[in-house]
Amino acid sequence: MKIQEIKKFVQYSILFLSILMVLTGLGITHPGIIEPLTGGILGKMISNRIHSFLWGPLVIFLIIHIYLSMARRPRSGNLKQDNN
Repeated sequence: MKIQEIKKFVQYSILFLSILMVLTGLGITHPGIIEPLTGGILGKMISNRIHSFLWGPLVIFLIIHIYLSMARRPRSGNLKQDNN
């Protein structure tokens, strides 16, 4: 896999996990709204379990995203300065 493909995969994973975090968070705080919208799949207990489980993968993907973003940048010590 190329680095760009890995970056896209990580970005879409973070997007998916973030949307799922919001939905499950709303399922915890407003189960009367989210449960009918999801066809009864996301009740309060299931939302709480999923929401608690998602923190680990989300943090891992965020760390990978930060690492990939910083890996290609030149460091300030490597830049040549023009002394006029």
